Amino acid sequence: MGITYFKSEIGDNNIIVGGDYTINQNTFSKEDILKIFENMCNYYYIKNLITYKLRLHNFILESLPYYEWTPEEEQEFFIVLGDTSEFLDEQINYYKVAIDALPNSVNGKRLKWAYIKCKIIKFFRELFPVNN
Repeated sequence: MGITYFKSEIGDNNIIVGGDYTINQNTFSKEDILKIFENMCNYYYIKNLITYKLRLHNFILESLPYYEWTPEEEQEFFIVLGDTSEFLDEQINYYKVAIDALPNSVNGKRLKWAYIKCKIIKFFRELFPVNN
């Protein structure tokens, strides 16, 4: 069970860097979630801080069901979910959903290559299993 943070505790320019957290629909507006998402992407994702990417991943998963998102917002969420996932099958699924959300988007070509790369890796892992 996570700790619930309220907007007043996070503030407009602060970033959640420690602990678990949950998002409550009554606590954060859609704009607040997008702002926190942007801050977390700038802090964890773009700076490639691997140890914090799971927090970003979980934040997106907890935020997705609360509001109706535009196809562009959904695609961005699913791209980051794919990029921050530790599991190959999960990455493949998230990239596929992102491609399906906006098939002719600017990110479409990059997503298709990421999707194909993951499928090839999965194929070779199945073809040449590694026994520990």
